[in-house]
Amino acid sequence: MTESDVLANIRAFLLEVIGPGAVVLTTQVNRVAMPDAANFVMMTPMSRIELGTSVDTWPPEAVAPTALDVTQPTEFTTQLDFYGPLASDWAQKVITLARNLYGAERLVTPLYTSGARQMPFINAEAQYENRWIVSLVMQINPAVSTAMQFADTVTVDTILIEGIVP
Repeated sequence: MTESDVLANIRAFLLEVIGPGAVVLTTQVNRVAMPDAANFVMMTPMSRIELGTSVDTWPPEAVAPTALDVTQPTEFTTQLDFYGPLASDWAQKVITLARNLYGAERLVTPLYTSGARQMPFINAEAQYENRWIVSLVMQINPAVSTAMQFADTVTVDTILIEGIVP
C-alpha cells in the first residue's frame, strides 16, 4: 500500500462524508495557491511509525523461491485541515464517522482520530482564516519485495590448516 493509495482512500471517505462537491486536496505541493472555495479540506501525511516486527513470506508455489516479501505493520497519521465557515462541523462529522463502524468499513483500518483543534491560519493578505485540525491515524501494511538467492544443495569440504594446535 502506497501513500497515494492511503490518501486516495481518505479523500474518497471525506467526499462521502462532507459531500461530493467538496474540495479535498493534498498539501505540500509547490506553487499551488489555496483553493478558491469557501470551505475545503487539506490533507498532509504526518508520520509513519512501525507497529511491530516485519513479517517475511515466501511465494508458496515456488520450488526454489527467488523473492522475499516483507510486510511491515505501520501506523500512518494524516493531518486534516478543515477551512471555512463549515470547518468545525465538517471536522466533527469526520471524527464521528471515522470512529464508527461507518469509517471502519470505508477507511484502510482506522485506529483513532484526535479531537478537533481550532488553529487559525493567517493568509497572504494577513487575514485570519477559520481552520480546524484533526489527526486521522490508520494502520497500513506496506509490503516490499526483494530478490533473493537460494541454494538447494551445499557441498562442505574441510581444509587442514598447518600450524594450528588445538
